Amino acid sequence: EVNSSAEDAMFEKVIEWARRLRPDCPRLALLGRNSGFYGLALQERLRFEELRGCTHCPVTVADARASIAMHADKPWLPGGSRTFQFEHITKDGFYEQIRQLAGGPPTLVHVTNNRHGLAAGVVPALWETQEVRAILYNSCNHGCLAAEWTELCAAGFEISEFASSDLLAGTEFESSIFLMTRRPRTLILPIGPPTSGKSTLARGLASGGRSGETGRFQKMKRHH
Repeated sequence: EVNSSAEDAMFEKVIEWARRLRPDCPRLALLGRNSGFYGLALQERLRFEELRGCTHCPVTVADARASIAMHADKPWLPGGSRTFQFEHITKDGFYEQIRQLAGGPPTLVHVTNNRHGLAAGVVPALWETQEVRAILYNSCNHGCLAAEWTELCAAGFEISEFASSDLLAGTEFESSIFLMTRRPRTLILPIGPPTSGKSTLARGLASGGRSGETGRFQKMKRHH
């Protein structure tokens, strides 16, 4: 049986994080089984300018579209059902939905994993699509997180906050939500005498610690 009070607390935490990000992220994109419910609830509270959702389950898609149609006359869906675009995709099509965000406004993405983690291709699509500024990661399986976060954190995301709860009491599953934000670009200017390690430091920072990559950096000489 679902722990309802824990579920409510987790949802309010998601609202809290999304509210802080809303001024900088006019678009919300949701992937996975909770996309319809979370999308409508977040839209009612925060009024995103653009709203997208998708999943591969036909039952979930039908339910989400019915809920969107039911609320189409609400003021927080100013364009009616068109405000919330909900797509029925193939099971391996999640990453394509993320890549379609390229060229649009800054975006907050909500993802929900399963017992195998996020769908194939989703993690690289998240960090390669620069319009994705923050991720609300809903997890019921922690076994996959280390590998996914190794990629996301190396690519410029960081875990800003998290919350956990015993959502399914008496089972081995623990539900957690994580707020991951993309670090802003930072200028680091090493200063020192020749052969003090400035270039080595710059190359290491530019590669993000990934072996075999040199990244880009610019050397400047001081002119007297």
